[in-house]
Amino acid sequence: MIRLASRSLFVPERQQALIEVSIWKREQDARQIFDGDVIVMDRTVSKHASRVRLPHLGDDNYMWTNPHSDAWPTIDFRKGTVLVTVFAPSVVTAKRFAQRIMEEMSRTP
Repeated sequence: MIRLASRSLFVPERQQALIEVSIWKREQDARQIFDGDVIVMDRTVSKHASRVRLPHLGDDNYMWTNPHSDAWPTIDFRKGTVLVTVFAPSVVTAKRFAQRIMEEMSRTP
């Protein structure tokens, strides 16, 4: 099992987001880690948050938002062997970053 990970803070156009990317050797491993991450998010940090799926974002995804607020959501998604987490100040910003990452992944063979 090989895991490459990177964590960065991106600030294009005065928008910011914390991005974490992990690349696994096997898709099965990436699926299992994604599923485990979802369980952890549901049981801990986001215990009282709302969880929703986002259309057209990777092979699997969830976004957790605070009740009655769009501040500081977390988006986790998986595309093949790549896992991505986006943590941003707003839902709009988090979705923009997640979509931009998907676009860049589509350009890379």
